[in-house]
Amino acid sequence: MATLCCDVIEQTFFMNEELERLATLFVPALKALCRKETPELQKITSIAFLKEFVRQFWDNFLQEDKNSPIAYNKMEEENFDSSELINQINNNMKFDHPLIFSLKIYFLRDLRQRDFSINDIGQFCKVQKNLLPWLETLNLENNKESRLSFNPYCNLPEYNEAENSLMAFYSMGNKGPFQKFMRNIKQKATLTAKLSLMGLIFVRLHASRASREWQHSEVQIADFLTKELAGMNNLNLPFKTIATKILSNQQPILQIKPKICNTDLFIKTVITHIIALHASVEPSSSQLAMYLHKLEGCQNLFILTCISDMESVLLNAVNEQVTRYVCKCGFKYFVGNCGNVVEVSKCLKCRNTIGGPSYGQPAAGNTRLDASPVTRVTVNDQTGYIGEPVDKNPYHTVRSLTPISYRILHLIIHALIGASSPQPALAFLQKNNVVATDAEKYCMDHIRNDWSVLKDLLNCSDENLALIFHSLISLMMEKPPLPNQQIKTSAERENWETEFSRNYILPQIKNITETVVNYRMKLSEVLKINLIESEINQTSVMDKQYRSENLPSLWRTIGMNNFDSFRAYYMSDLTRAKNYPLLAIFFKYFEQLRLIKYLLPIVKFVQILNSKLGYQLTRQMAGEMTFRQFIEKESNEESSNSLKTAFNDFKLGWDTVIPFIKRYQCHELPNDKPIMSYNLPVVFGLIEPKDAGIFLCAILEYLVNLQNNFLKEVITIPPGTCRTLIFLDEQSVLLTSKAEPVIPNGYCLQSMYLDHARFGNIINFDWNEEILVYSQRNLAIARGNDIVYDLTKIEAELANILVFEKVHIDTQPESQLYLEPYPYHMELFQGCMRILSDIKNLITQEPISNEKLSLLGAGNSFMLHPQYASESIFDNASEILSSLEILLCFIKRTAVGDGEKSIKDYILQWIKLSSLYENAGFSKILDIDLRLKHLVSLYELVEEQVANVKIKYIHDKYKIPLSADMEATILQSVDFENQTTTMEGIIPAEAFALALKRFMLRFLTLENQKEMEPLYVYLQDSSLNLWPSTIPEKCINELFPENLLVANTYEAYEFTMNRIERTTKKQANVVRNLTINSTMNPMNQRTGPTINRAMPSRKSRKEQSKFDAM
Repeated sequence: MATLCCDVIEQTFFMNEELERLATLFVPALKALCRKETPELQKITSIAFLKEFVRQFWDNFLQEDKNSPIAYNKMEEENFDSSELINQINNNMKFDHPLIFSLKIYFLRDLRQRDFSINDIGQFCKVQKNLLPWLETLNLENNKESRLSFNPYCNLPEYNEAENSLMAFYSMGNKGPFQKFMRNIKQKATLTAKLSLMGLIFVRLHASRASREWQHSEVQIADFLTKELAGMNNLNLPFKTIATKILSNQQPILQIKPKICNTDLFIKTVITHIIALHASVEPSSSQLAMYLHKLEGCQNLFILTCISDMESVLLNAVNEQVTRYVCKCGFKYFVGNCGNVVEVSKCLKCRNTIGGPSYGQPAAGNTRLDASPVTRVTVNDQTGYIGEPVDKNPYHTVRSLTPISYRILHLIIHALIGASSPQPALAFLQKNNVVATDAEKYCMDHIRNDWSVLKDLLNCSDENLALIFHSLISLMMEKPPLPNQQIKTSAERENWETEFSRNYILPQIKNITETVVNYRMKLSEVLKINLIESEINQTSVMDKQYRSENLPSLWRTIGMNNFDSFRAYYMSDLTRAKNYPLLAIFFKYFEQLRLIKYLLPIVKFVQILNSKLGYQLTRQMAGEMTFRQFIEKESNEESSNSLKTAFNDFKLGWDTVIPFIKRYQCHELPNDKPIMSYNLPVVFGLIEPKDAGIFLCAILEYLVNLQNNFLKEVITIPPGTCRTLIFLDEQSVLLTSKAEPVIPNGYCLQSMYLDHARFGNIINFDWNEEILVYSQRNLAIARGNDIVYDLTKIEAELANILVFEKVHIDTQPESQLYLEPYPYHMELFQGCMRILSDIKNLITQEPISNEKLSLLGAGNSFMLHPQYASESIFDNASEILSSLEILLCFIKRTAVGDGEKSIKDYILQWIKLSSLYENAGFSKILDIDLRLKHLVSLYELVEEQVANVKIKYIHDKYKIPLSADMEATILQSVDFENQTTTMEGIIPAEAFALALKRFMLRFLTLENQKEMEPLYVYLQDSSLNLWPSTIPEKCINELFPENLLVANTYEAYEFTMNRIERTTKKQANVVRNLTINSTMNPMNQRTGPTINRAMPSRKSRKEQSKFDAM
């Protein structure tokens, strides 16, 4: 109970205090500690305080260079004197008291928590002797002259004899004992004897290179050993070769230089132990030994921890659909997103072109293998080694191995391959995928990466990870793994990996604190460990009096209750992934989940921009107006702060998320992505999947995919196997709009559009370590880093935060976007090409009566000649058209169906449409009694007024002159004589011109349409609503000129209008001449013959016979 109280008090009351505050209580705490009459609780509190004081002291005084004198790292404050604090510490450390001694040891024990080795601490104490002289009273002399604080070979039966004989040779030049030891090995080379020899070479000779250059005696010993090894025929060649290379420091993966860091030194102790064990056994003793002795014989076997086959692994590792292509040389490559090539590259194998310069058109010799994108392919296991790049993903694994088991076995295998002869090793590594160019470097890169990942997964120091490996290798020596089975099938490989993990790895990692302490104590029993070193590591034997006076259970270090510790605990037991499947998915997505909280703030500001600026800005204006100008323009006393807050939240989300985004659909984004600021144009906040808008679309897609993918994985958990997701059982029954379950009879999720999502529907996650309150530390001495977590309660909390009421977010209808695109001024049809048809489907439309047309100032000729309209109504036609665009979109969204409802009444019932009534020109139109059933006609009326001006300024690429054949086809298909009357089998000229004009205004003002496309593709599409309703669809489909291109649109319109004008003048002249003749000769009317004017036959192209051309 005292230990538990000490832990709680330390973390609850002192852990967040600053050193400056703690320093004022240092002396009172020491006095309370040393007084005999001090109450027990006060003594416990004092120890808890002093432990946190020590941690804060080192935090504030330690330098980056461990061998530099300590110094206060902050600016001296007025009420804090760092020199005075050091004097107080020194003065109080002079007292002879058991608890003062425990405090001194705790100062050093905390350094061990900071990855100081015992050798580092010894050097540190010498450096600090002037500032902290009491450190020198702690005798940490190290006669071994080694930076290693342990010797993994010391408990071998022959090792003690080997070391003593070597020391006689080293210190006195007496090589007799050592010669005797070597003769014994020649006579009987037992496994432990060979390991003792290799261990002696590494620990007593090779490892000393990390501290200093070799002396003459060490060179002499190395020469002696080299000659002895050459003559020992009972040792196999790999053993002798590796031992000799270690002595000469020529073994690449074991080379030690004087400035080697502690991490590399610990790694090399592990690699040496792995190699020593497998070099000391027969090749047939295990599959692992084969990789060292007979690597070339493994080329056609299934290699342990190797990926199954490169193609399936790469494809199945991708979280999105891809399409496979193959170069003419056989090299396969993948294309993401829609699966169509969009750019070219060079084949890694033959250097020919792969991909394609045009969308959907692969380069010559390239073949598309998948008709549509795929997500998974069947694994096709391959024999031999398959090269792989270094993978830093902590959860990467193969087959049924856990990530920790995979990394440990993966490291062992690459240590053995890296120690083999360089040329056979390189050939072995390059069999299936040429990644390695230097065998030793390739293996060492993988070893270092595995080591780094294991430190994170196990939440341990380099030294403790090394001790775990040494404990594992010792177990492998005592109980050899499965004998060599010549792994010839993938099933045999998986069985070997599973058995090795179960029998060797999992027992070591189930409780790493216990593994490390037990192994350290096992070594301490053999070695004559320095007393202070044992005190620091808390491995010394403690009697009752010592426990009572020094209170070692209270002075133990405690592990930090944090995410790394929590994850290490979860991953140390294989059964936890099965019993707590939601946690496995949580750990996989942990780094990304924190980003999803930025989704709604980004959406909120985008919606503000849309509501304030929708239909009002042209593209040019959107590129010129800055966010600062927008906020200043829209701000008043009430809204200024809220707009700035909304923008700042948007900015924070943008700047945090955009570094993670590399692509958007088929587009690769530049490395230099825009940083959000008040001075950027508002176009960066407007939804559009191109140009500047592509960044916002990419951010939204990335965040939505994070939530969707996480939730999709959650609902793959079989119902009933995760108690914390029981609410999904109830939710699945109640949902009316839901995403289909991933597995039959599985969980379902509600689907929702992003603009409908509420705060509770989106994952809002920030890691809060208060959730780890459901935990308990091991209260034993030296076990403070061992924390047990209540995974059931923690998983339940996370399920409530991450899954409860969360939804699958859908794209907008008939769109790949998650929000509707920003409606630019006069660009309604760019985003909603068929909106007029949609309105007609919602509300039956009727033409505006002549009476109301006259009130609008529009006559019968208005459609073709809108310039004659009343200026009072259509003076601001562009603004009126913009207002009508807003109204059309709103009606489509609200799906109103009452055509008799007044347009004015409909607008007044919606607050969001109140701005329309403020437009003076539009309000005049509203005063005319027009109904929703007149809306399309009204739009087309205003549109004609605008089109008459704007079409003149379309891009020149749409003004390509007509050929003679094109003009002839127009003349054949269009009736210029009866321009406004629909005759069977022919298109009226004014209807033809009107359709071209509408097409130009709606689709060509932005230069987006491809000019070389046939024009009939658009003009024959009835859903685009380009033609007057009086023109039969059949007539358009049969007669519209097929040789016209989009590039000819303007010239076709001009040709038609000029022809109409000429025909009109001609007809007017005929009428005038007839009138004059009739006036001059009245008798002609009574006596003249009756003229019967017959129209020429105008059959459609499909009905014309070959005789019509004669």
